[in-house]
Amino acid sequence: MNYDILYTCWRGLEYFTLWEVMAVQEDEFQAVVLCQALGSTTRYRILKLLAARRMRPGQLASTLGKSKTVISVHLAKLRAAGLVRFKREATGLLYWLKPTGLKTVLGRLEAFAASLKQRA
Repeated sequence: MNYDILYTCWRGLEYFTLWEVMAVQEDEFQAVVLCQALGSTTRYRILKLLAARRMRPGQLASTLGKSKTVISVHLAKLRAAGLVRFKREATGLLYWLKPTGLKTVLGRLEAFAASLKQRA
């Protein structure tokens, strides 16, 4: 488990100690990964573009004014969080928004919020 990610996501919440954050369950860890994936304006803008249509990393890079390398790093984080899908084609990769990705995100965050209420 990557505790650096956990600490980065939760360091703004004063009532959590690092040890409490490290004790979260695996499903809570997934919620933290999702929070991290959504915690970037660039990734948010990528999701908005992919919600409209399928795009290649080069198209995203030119639309957002970022390098293809930077976009690829952001896409990797979105893939790890289960928010986007891709298909390898002869001319490169094609990305799109995963249909159930955001619904899964909302469900996990709601479950995590419920567990926080129980702890309070």
